[in-house]
Amino acid sequence: MFLEDNLEVMVEKVGSEIVTLLEDKSQDIKKTLSKVKTRLAPYHQSKKPNSSKASKKKIVNAAEHSLGSPCERPQVSDESTTISRPKMSEMNLLDLSPLKSLAYSLFDHATSYDKKHSNFVDKAHKDKKMELLSNAKERLELFRIEEGEKGKHVSSNKKSLRKVKRKLETLQGE
Repeated sequence: MFLEDNLEVMVEKVGSEIVTLLEDKSQDIKKTLSKVKTRLAPYHQSKKPNSSKASKKKIVNAAEHSLGSPCERPQVSDESTTISRPKMSEMNLLDLSPLKSLAYSLFDHATSYDKKHSNFVDKAHKDKKMELLSNAKERLELFRIEEGEKGKHVSSNKKSLRKVKRKLETLQGE
């Protein structure tokens, strides 16, 4: 029920905006818009609309004005109930330079954000790599020190073992 109410409100708003834009046009166009407005309201139902060509209406924007205007006159044809949009080359309705500059600005900001984010990620990755390398160097130094101590201990054990062997040989020789 909530969706149906919202849909009806949206259709009424769109219909009223179209009517206010075209209120200086002929009475025929107002009748057509009211037909389109009443046809759009029940689209939330599961029933399919009548598909015969005679029952369908199509609103097509006519390109009668060479410069174009926001209030172009729609024409009615008997093909479908969709509202077709004119090609951009036919429209020439708006000065798109502010929109283009806004889009370029948006993409520039997105690119700079991506670069900053990428630099941050790269820096964090390098920092992590440097941390791992420093940890590995510390462990290597500790291993070398430990190995040196063990080597000294082994060499002292070898010396003491040699002394014991000499004493044993001297005792056996006596």
